[in-house]
Amino acid sequence: MQSLGIILFKSVGAGYSALNMAGRSFGLEILEFAPLGESSQLLVLGEKKITNKFIKELRIESIERSLCLENFDEKILRSYLSLENTKLQEFTLIVEARFSGDLFAAAVELKKRGLSTIDFRVFRSVQSTGYLTMTGNDLDEAKTWIAEQRSQLSRQFRNITLISNLSEGFRHFVDFES
Repeated sequence: MQSLGIILFKSVGAGYSALNMAGRSFGLEILEFAPLGESSQLLVLGEKKITNKFIKELRIESIERSLCLENFDEKILRSYLSLENTKLQEFTLIVEARFSGDLFAAAVELKKRGLSTIDFRVFRSVQSTGYLTMTGNDLDEAKTWIAEQRSQLSRQFRNITLISNLSEGFRHFVDFES
């Protein structure tokens, strides 16, 4: 079973070191390496056992955050890599976070609830932030997810915005498929 490893390092050098280790010692598929100001991010894909072992063998003091996701939908990854987009539906949900692993986890959970990914971006700048734009037809399901995040005092998300009753101007600007 494939799993996606997302690691945010405290420095660029630590990320490059892990990048070398991922390919040389573990044979993981390297999907992305990105310097993010003073930190860096590495995305790897591999067998669950190997991906977990790789993350565990990294120097813990050099890691800001890490996440190993199993059973993720390949469409989410394709959207992150700007290879695929979904047509805008009845509403738009925008989730913002500092760690892209939190956005991947949110995308997996929202996909299970019937939403689709429109856009998924991480800004490669001094502030490691990103956003995930989802769409769907079941507004109540999106509202339920938002309420769950707020009731759990979820600190991983900087902001969550739900936009319904989409105007034609909004649809024209946001819908990548039209």
